Amino acid sequence: MIHHLHRRSLRGLTGLCLVPGAALLALSLGLPPVVGVPQDGGDEAKQDEHEGHDHGQDEKSLQGRYGGQVDPDAKLLIDYETDQHQFGTVRQGMKMEHAFRMSSGGTAPLIIRQVKPTCGCTVGKVSTREAEDGEWKLYTMGEPIAPGTAIQVEAALDTSNKRNNTQVRINVYANDPVGLHTLTLGATVEPFMTATPTALMFGELSEDSVKEGTVNVRTANEPVMLRIDESRPVPKPEGLVVELTPVNPGEDGRSSHWQVKASVGPKLQEGPFGYQVHLVSDKEMENGKAEPDGSKEPYSIFVNVNARVLGVLSCSPQYLSMGLVRPGQVVGRSVRIQNHDETFELSNVQASVVGYKGEEFPWAESFTTNLRPVPGQDAVDVELRLEGLPEGSDGSFKGQVLIQTGHPKKPEVEVTFSGVCRAGIVRGNVPVGTRQVPVRETPVPQPKESGEEAGNAVGKKDNGVEKKDQAVEKKDGSTEKKGDAADKKKDDGSGGR
Repeated sequence: MIHHLHRRSLRGLTGLCLVPGAALLALSLGLPPVVGVPQDGGDEAKQDEHEGHDHGQDEKSLQGRYGGQVDPDAKLLIDYETDQHQFGTVRQGMKMEHAFRMSSGGTAPLIIRQVKPTCGCTVGKVSTREAEDGEWKLYTMGEPIAPGTAIQVEAALDTSNKRNNTQVRINVYANDPVGLHTLTLGATVEPFMTATPTALMFGELSEDSVKEGTVNVRTANEPVMLRIDESRPVPKPEGLVVELTPVNPGEDGRSSHWQVKASVGPKLQEGPFGYQVHLVSDKEMENGKAEPDGSKEPYSIFVNVNARVLGVLSCSPQYLSMGLVRPGQVVGRSVRIQNHDETFELSNVQASVVGYKGEEFPWAESFTTNLRPVPGQDAVDVELRLEGLPEGSDGSFKGQVLIQTGHPKKPEVEVTFSGVCRAGIVRGNVPVGTRQVPVRETPVPQPKESGEEAGNAVGKKDNGVEKKDQAVEKKDGSTEKKGDAADKKKDDGSGGR
């Protein structure tokens, strides 16, 4: 049985390259000679394992993961730890330069396809030098670099918009197997000006709130003049006032310490509130960009002012989704009305259900509203409750909860709600929004039997037992007849032989 299975499974291997052990097994089972396996151990039976195979491109022209062709014998050689340079602590605005040295260290020509810096770094030029005492020549991207040739990549770190610990990278793409080499420039940048705190966060405010905050701006012990840049394209929001004052200024008005005072309110508009105060000094950066008037870019700093104006009353959430429901399904959703007006008490809130934007809402009677004061807060939770749409309802619905607040500035709050009703939707055998509950049959209690009825019942029970005994006897009789038939057949068979 096993031998047959082996022959059957190995027939499909004819013409394939098998290991010697498999070839011997095939021969022992009487199968045809297997192609690619020496029959007599001679060299003439051996074949090149790559003959007839398509391995794609030649190994020296493999496609690189970063684009272009790869030469495995090419190599961009960078000495240990020379692929990064730290400038230490520098002042913001300075431009730091460094030249990275490397070489073509393989046995085949090296090709540099691209040298690409990240933001904040400038690559000056890439040069090559064939001899130690030779001259550096400007390199043209894509040209082959002979083995042993020195390579130099000049780069600069612009710290104008950098602060604290900063790093920039220069990516060098080559045709060696590595493909991408990364050079790093780093420095600890001391800002010329610092702000404490860096931003004024006023949090949540009402429309009539009034808040003030102060930011201290200091330079690196160098007196300067500061001004607020009003030419920004983003307009200053209504209700914001910013004042700039020097602390202990000199006779020329310059100081190394300035205070920015920002006040917001009243008459604030509901919604997010934010603005960047741009403070510009008269001190030019050493390597700042050229301005239209020919001067260099000056040192500057931003101070952020942020808040969220809630209005006298806030509502959260501002929209209610009832989801997918079926006729008769009960669903509840809630919103919270919060009072932010210290002169008002939220004590007489009413709510009703109306059509969306004044439209007719035929299912308004299927919705109710409940009001619950929030303990410890001047707030009220308004619950919208769907008591169940009528049978046969099908389609989408949309309405609004109209909340009467009693506040003179915001007497009404409208909250939109919507949903979809689908009749007959089931998941498996269970309608949407329901769960299957097993039904238990409750036994019906029987009246007590009288003596005569009890006797009849006993008699019926005895009759049942008697019938059961008769059935057993009948079965025994059938068994006995079956046994006699078997004996008779056996005797007939014996006689025939």
